[in-house]
This record gives sequence, structure tokens and C-alpha cells, in this order.
Amino acid sequence: MSTGNRPAPSSDDEGASCWICLEEGPDENGQPLARDCSCRGNSGFAHLACMVNYVEQLCCSVERHSGTFLNAWTNCPNCHQCYENELMCDLVVEAKLFVERKYPGDLWYLSHASYLKLRSLSIKKGNKDNAVQTANELLSLVEQMEKARKNLRKFRKALLYFQVTAYESIALFAEMTNTKESLMDAVEHHTKARDTYKKIGIPTDVVHAEANITGAKYKLNGDNGLTAEDLLKDCQEYYNESLEETGEESSVTLSSLIRLAEALKGAKRGIESERMLVKLAVVARRVHGDTHVFTHDVEKTLERYKKRYVFIKGEQGKRFQALRYVDGEDKCVVQGPITKPRNIEEEKTFTVHIDEFRPALGSLVICHGLKGSESHLNGKIGEMRSRMTGAQQYRVYFEDKNLEPCLVGPKNVRILFELPPSEF
Repeated sequence: MSTGNRPAPSSDDEGASCWICLEEGPDENGQPLARDCSCRGNSGFAHLACMVNYVEQLCCSVERHSGTFLNAWTNCPNCHQCYENELMCDLVVEAKLFVERKYPGDLWYLSHASYLKLRSLSIKKGNKDNAVQTANELLSLVEQMEKARKNLRKFRKALLYFQVTAYESIALFAEMTNTKESLMDAVEHHTKARDTYKKIGIPTDVVHAEANITGAKYKLNGDNGLTAEDLLKDCQEYYNESLEETGEESSVTLSSLIRLAEALKGAKRGIESERMLVKLAVVARRVHGDTHVFTHDVEKTLERYKKRYVFIKGEQGKRFQALRYVDGEDKCVVQGPITKPRNIEEEKTFTVHIDEFRPALGSLVICHGLKGSESHLNGKIGEMRSRMTGAQQYRVYFEDKNLEPCLVGPKNVRILFELPPSEF
């Protein structure tokens, strides 16, 4: 049985006991009480071993192939909400082991258990090799069920969802590998997912898959003419479809907003992207709670996008992270150079004069020191979207849409480390 490093209950939950064995504190193996659902107060805590024993007994007492059988491994019986994070991962692993032990010849149970395990690995972006292996196992089990044709009509739609989950998981981890070969693999499996969604017949999911295909092709360096604006258009379409069909606070719509924010960032529209993520983080905490994996994903994405980068004279092609201004904004503290993968321990932190560096394209800036006909732009917030070839000037697009984009020199912009509240 898995014994992951799960934290003990917080001080706010002192006095909690396992709702199954009624004992307080760790079990005989030293494993603490766990709870990662929507239960509140002292309710919902249990030892993992107690949960596994409880669900195994429940599964042996209910009708086979009923919804209760495997849902008992994923949903808390008290609040009826899904388990999250490490507890979810531990329980679906135990579900798969239970099915392999109890029903080794039941293709439906084996495929459903593999689906649950794969879904948890994909949500947590866990071990790539484990996830890809589980995905291929799931596809093999589905193929065996299709060949056997036993109860195929009854399970047909579920099998399509199993297939699409496997395709999307393989594509997800292929994109994370981010090589030319893996991105080609991602495009292939996103395409298979789209074709499967067409069989299921849900237009929103087809649009979602199309956006994934576009995104993977874009990462493949635009081999077929794709641009950041193409990706943004697809993501905007998917968000609009999701909003119309599933509502403003559905998990589908909220997830589409993350992708839209990523597309905005890729199109160097960082102000819109950051403001969208700030609002999304508030909604995620309200809808899902502070510890939900979706909330963590939003907060991590926002944290990543709030980092500012510069290039320093004499450090050709090397990128540094800008941390803050000092000496009346005449100098900036930077850290780097940044390598891939990033190794912060090997980076150096030092101060550089503003004449010796330039902000990276896409940087959020505020205009400063402009004179004459451009003085009205001082204090205005914008983003550097392009650089004039052969000239030390950048085209800044302003958050205030009433202002025309303007060419500005690097001495007349300051990096904006924190966006102020929107005036629009």
C-alpha cells in the first residue's frame, strides 16, 4: 500500500479522528489521518488503510459493473466530492491493485481502474513513463474489449472516453518533453483525441481538441505557418464555446481560461493574461478551495508569468530575471544567466545600470521621461510587443485602448513588476 508523504492534520483540526476506526492520530504503521475532499471541521478524516479496507468491502457487496463499484475509490462518501492531490493518487493506485487481484479477467474493471489511475497521473502531471505506460495499457484493454464485443454497446461511450483520455495523456507528456519528435507525437495524439470526440458528439470537446492541435503545432516552430494569433483565436473560440455550453464557473470553462491566458501571453498580451489569471485565481479558490490542484495550477501559472526578464549588453543571447529597481530606478537587481533546465543555485545576483540592459519582448512596462508630443504617455502602462529592426526602439501597446501604439526607447520605459488595479 502506498505510504506517501502526506501531512498530518493542521492545528485547526486537532482532535480529529478516523471516521472508520474512530481512532485519533496515526495508525499502527505511523500513517497520519488524511482528508482531501470538501469535508470541513473534523469530519472526513480517515487513515488510508482504513479507507482501502472500507472501499474493498463495499465493492464486494455491491452489484458488479454498477457506478458505485469504482466511484467509491474516487468520491468521499460523506461530502460526495472527489478526492484530490496525493490522496486521490494513492486511492486510484489501490483501486487498480484491488481489481487486478480480485477480478484479473474482467476487462471492464481493468480498463476503468487504468482510466482512474491515468486521470490522476495526468492531473498531477506525475511520472511520465508511468503515465504513458498506463495510457498504452488502457488503449490495449479497450482494443481487447472491442474485439471481444461482450457488452460493447453498454460500455461503448465509456470506452470512447477511456480512449480519449489515453490519447490526451500521451499528448500532454509528449508536449512536456518538448522535442521535435515528441511534439510530432503530441500532434498525432491530439488529432486522435479530436476524432474520438467527434464520435462522442460533444462540440465543445472537439473545439478543445482543435485548440490543443494548434498549440502543439505552434510549439513545433510554426512549421505550417501558424502564429501566436492563430493559437489565440482558437483558444478564444474554445473559451466562448465552453462558457455558452457549461457556464461561467464550470471546470471546463475555468480550464479553458488557463489556456486562453497562456495564448495571450504567447501573443505578447501579458497585461490581459495577468489580469485574467488574477481573477481566475479568486474564482478557483471560491469554487474549488485553496488546496485544489486546479487552484495550484492557476497560482503557479500566475507566478511564472509575473517574472520579468532582461538581456544585458555583452551577454549575447543570455537571459536574466529582473528582480527590482534600486538607486531611484537607475539600476536594477538581476539574477542569472538562466539556463534550461533552470538551476537557480548556479545563478548570480548582481546590479546593472539601466543603460546596460533591455527588457525582453513581451515585458510589461510603464512609460517614463517622454517629452514634447509624447509626454502624455508618461505613467501609462503597456507591453513591448516588437522591436524596430536596426533601431533601439520598441513598439509599446497600451492597456488604455484609446492610446495608439508608440515607438519608445529603452531609456523611456521601466519594467512593471506588479500590475496596479485596472482602471478599465
